[in-house]
Amino acid sequence: MALNTGTSAPAKLSLSGKTKEELLEAELEALAEEALEADMEFKAAEAKKDAAKKRLKDALEKAGKLDKDTKAIGVVRTIIKETKRFDPELAKAQLTKKLIAECSTISGTLVKAKVTPAQYEAMQSPQGYSLELKPNTNV
Repeated sequence: MALNTGTSAPAKLSLSGKTKEELLEAELEALAEEALEADMEFKAAEAKKDAAKKRLKDALEKAGKLDKDTKAIGVVRTIIKETKRFDPELAKAQLTKKLIAECSTISGTLVKAKVTPAQYEAMQSPQGYSLELKPNTNV
């Protein structure tokens, strides 16, 4: 006796006249469209956030307040950090010939493993500032 898996003959639903497979396909399509719409809305909101933060950073820079001392603007708490990146040219100037010979390439990962944190920090070059915003709970 063969098992009935439900795939040999589509079962009709009496009210809609559609098979289970057609209903499932319609449900999957609706869910996919809902997820796509939410993803598009999220990306639009993210682009709006990025544009607003850029305008704020530009205004802070113009006002001379784009630094770590700016802690809050009204009800918004600001966290401003200088962003830095490993600079191979700075590293070459500071590394000994022995350390340069030990590193096959002057990369941040290799150099960081061979020097102290303070030495590695000195091999970083500024790349601007990052800006993080949070509600100011102290107001």
